Amino acid sequence: MRATSSLHLGLILVLGVCGICSPARAEIVSRTQYTTHPVSGTSPATLVASMKRSPIPDAGDEVVMGLLVMDSHFTYQPFLTRNGCRVGAMKTQVTFTITLPRATQENRFDRATKQLWTHFVENVKTHELVHRQYFLEYAAAYERRARRIKARTCKGVDRALARIAREEFDRAQRRNDRLDKKDGAAELEKPGLLARFRGPSHQTR
Repeated sequence: MRATSSLHLGLILVLGVCGICSPARAEIVSRTQYTTHPVSGTSPATLVASMKRSPIPDAGDEVVMGLLVMDSHFTYQPFLTRNGCRVGAMKTQVTFTITLPRATQENRFDRATKQLWTHFVENVKTHELVHRQYFLEYAAAYERRARRIKARTCKGVDRALARIAREEFDRAQRRNDRLDKKDGAAELEKPGLLARFRGPSHQTR
């Protein structure tokens, strides 16, 4: 299972000058959309063969069982004070796209294959939702730190925000990597469908 993401730091122009700024207001708006990737076959072996033959499109070499893509945009309103520049109102917009496997011949599954497939897709979805939570926590950590920024100039605030965004993003990516490693090892120990895959992996592009 991969999680990929794009990071955008949007900076709104200085809109005002104040003597003493009120505390920064912050808002995180997220939405999650789902899409599916077709998988053919009527047995565990043929389903696995289909996913290996036509994997979810991704830049890596592994068989990708699920995919989360994050697109984030951070905007803020800087304010000049007598002592320099601070962060005013902030807004974070995050869109997640989760791709899950969809069996195109599920109506031909026997009972055992149906149960196995249903459990497999549920596991993939749960895994991707954990990735989503890590990224939401990254956005919240970015905003907490951003509210404390003070600089002599608003360009200095811009630089500090970009640094914080990258640091928190990298922290989230390390958590994602550990999750992929843990879940990959766990699935390889299970019998049945998932054991036929290489372990899930994680990559940022």
